[in-house]
Amino acid sequence: MIRGLEILGSVGIFPLTEECFEDLKELRKREQSIRCHDIVSTNQVLSCKTWYVSGVVLIHTSEEIFHLLLS
Repeated sequence: MIRGLEILGSVGIFPLTEECFEDLKELRKREQSIRCHDIVSTNQVLSCKTWYVSGVVLIHTSEEIFHLLLS
């Protein structure tokens, strides 16, 4: 999220294969083991139903900024 020239926060979000998503959910896989083949290709991303959110970073701790980032 950017306001003017200042970065206020960021979030990583990845479209994952269903298999990788299930492995993460069931603790059979860790975030560190996600590889390129676990991420859905750009031509299939619109139909992807399994997304992984990682690395929410807030520069300021304002609740307003948190809500804006997630929206």
